Amino acid sequence: MEPPTEPPAAPFVGAPVEPTPAPPRRRWPWVLASLAVVLALVLGSTVTWLVTDRLGSDDRDVGRNAQPSASTDGRAADNAAAVARHDAATQLFEARSRAVLANDKATFVALIDSAAPRFKQRQATVFDRLTKVPLAEWEYDVSGEGPVLGGYQASLLPEGSFIARVILRYTFAGSDSPVEREQFFTLVPRNGQWLLADDKDGGPGATRDGFGEDLWDLGPVTVVRGRSSLVIGDAKKSVLRGYAREADRSVRDVRAIWKRDWSRRPVIIVPRTQADMARVIGTTAEGLEQIAAVTTGYSESGPTLGDRVVINPAAWRDLVSLGRRVVMTHEVTHLATRAATHSSVPIWMSEGFADYVAYESVDLAHEEIARELLDSVRDGKAPKELPREIDFDPKAGNITHGYEGAWLATQMIADRYGERKLIELYVAMADAAGDPPEEDIRAVLGVSEQKLVKDWRAYLKSLANG
Repeated sequence: MEPPTEPPAAPFVGAPVEPTPAPPRRRWPWVLASLAVVLALVLGSTVTWLVTDRLGSDDRDVGRNAQPSASTDGRAADNAAAVARHDAATQLFEARSRAVLANDKATFVALIDSAAPRFKQRQATVFDRLTKVPLAEWEYDVSGEGPVLGGYQASLLPEGSFIARVILRYTFAGSDSPVEREQFFTLVPRNGQWLLADDKDGGPGATRDGFGEDLWDLGPVTVVRGRSSLVIGDAKKSVLRGYAREADRSVRDVRAIWKRDWSRRPVIIVPRTQADMARVIGTTAEGLEQIAAVTTGYSESGPTLGDRVVINPAAWRDLVSLGRRVVMTHEVTHLATRAATHSSVPIWMSEGFADYVAYESVDLAHEEIARELLDSVRDGKAPKELPREIDFDPKAGNITHGYEGAWLATQMIADRYGERKLIELYVAMADAAGDPPEEDIRAVLGVSEQKLVKDWRAYLKSLANG
C-alpha cells in the first residue's frame, strides 16, 4: 500500500461522457486488516485485501492518419479548450496547496465560489480541522475530467463549468510514506478566474475502492505525539495517548526481531466509529466487526518506508491490554516488513510473520493462541493446505482459522529451522526477483513447498494431541 512519483497528468481530451481514466500506474495498494480474535483474552491478528487499480489509459488516437476536415477542426478546438481547462485547474490546485501548507485560510477560502456558500462553509470547517495536522507535503495532481455535469446541474452553473478528477497526495511530518486520495471538484469560471464550487458532483461511486476519505473530512481531529508515533483521531487526548503508548511499545517489540531498516515512526489513525473507519480505508463496513485495526498504504514500485494503522474503535474497546499489544505489534510489523517488500509475499507468510512477531512479545501458550484451529484438528478437520486469500476475507466468514494456521506455519519454521531462517525466507519471498514461493522455500529451507505443507500439518496434529 506505499514516496511514489505520480506520472505526468494526461491532458484533457474533448469533453468525455464518462470519467477520463488516469494514466496507468503500477500500484500495489494493500489493505492489511487486523482481526480481533475473541479468545478468553480477546487477542488479534491481520488480513490482507488486495485492492486492484483499475485505472487504464486512454487509447484513443485523436486525429491519427486523419484528413483535414470540419470535424477535425472542431476536435482541435475542443482539445485546445480542454488543455486550457487543464492548465487552469492545475494553477487553481497549486494555489490551494500553497494555502494549506502556509496555513493561509483567507486564500484557501478565496478560491471557492461565493455562489456556493454551503460548500465554502464546509471547506472552511475542514481547513480549521486540518490546521491541527502536522503536514510535510500537500499537493494535487490534475489527472483528467470527471463525469459530465448533468443538464439541470449544469444549468445552475456558468457556461464552461466542469468536473476535474484530482489525486491529492500528502505526507505527515515525520512520516516517509505519502497518502493518496482521489477527489472530484466542480470548477466554475467567474469574472475571468476559475473557482471551486463543490466536491460532491462526481456522484456516489465515482471514487474507486481503496482511496477512502480523510478523518478531517468526517469530523474534528485531535493530534497526539508519542515517543515514536503520531496519533490522529476523533477522540479526547487522554484516549489517544493510550494508542500512542501502545504504538511506541510495539516499535520496541518489532525492533527486537526485525533488524532491517524501516521508519520506526508509525502513524495511527483513530476514527470515531466503525463506519468512519470503513470510509477512511475506502471499503464497506461488512465484516469489520472482526477487525481491530488495519494497515493501509500504497506503492507504485518498490517498498514503502512507513504507512498508517487505522483503528476500529468498536473492536478495540473489546480488547484487553494483552490483546491490544498483540494487535498493535502485528500492525507495526506490517509497517516494518513492507520497507523491505518489493513484491507481494504469500498471505500465509505476511500474516503469519506479523503474528509471529506479535506473539513473541507476550507469554502465551500455543493452545491459548490457536485454540479454534487445534480444536478442529482434534475433530479430524485439519486443513490440507496453507491459508489462502479467502481465509482472511472478513466478508467471506470467520477468519480465525486463517490467522491461527498462518501463525503456526511461521512458528513451525522458526522452531525447526530457527528465527533467522524464517526472516530470511520472508525477505526472499519479498525481494525484487519475484521468484515463485516454491523456489524461495527450497533455496532457504532446503525442502519443497509440498514437504513444508506436510510438515506443517504434522506440526498441527502434534500440538493438538500433545
